Parts: sequence; C-alpha cells; structure tokens
Amino acid sequence: LLPISTTRGDRLFIGLLGCAYLHLLVIGVSDWSISIDVPRDGKLVASATDDAGNAEQTAHRIAVSTSKIAENGKAAGTITAAR
Repeated sequence: LLPISTTRGDRLFIGLLGCAYLHLLVIGVSDWSISIDVPRDGKLVASATDDAGNAEQTAHRIAVSTSKIAENGKAAGTITAAR
C-alpha cells in the first residue's frame, strides 16, 4: 500500500496518527453544548472521586451572576470561574 518499506510499528504509528486527525476533524465540525441546572445562589462546585476512592484535593468553584439565571434555573449567559 505504501510506496516505502515499513515495519509493523511504522504502520501502527501511521494508523494511530490518521485516527487522531480524524478525531480532531470530528470535534472541529461538531456542535457541542451542555446545559446545567444552576442553584439559586449561583455557585457551582465540582469535584471528582475515582473508583479507587481517590478524591480531588481542590474542588472547582464556578460562580454565575444571579442576574443571568433564568426563571427555570438555567444559566443564561457566560459562566466565569470564581477566584
């Protein structure tokens, strides 16, 4: 298939590289969005714990301006990270 001599490792690398480019293409042309219910106080806290029980040491805290929270509790506008 290729006009040069290759090893199995070369062909694996070329295949993985092709898959990576295809994946980036799919991400680039896809429209992704997320909808999060925001508490009335506008403060979101996210942390994670894996299956082994290891927990994040520092939780991620995000504040949403309460003027940007719609009647249904959804954030309407930009969410910015709190310091």
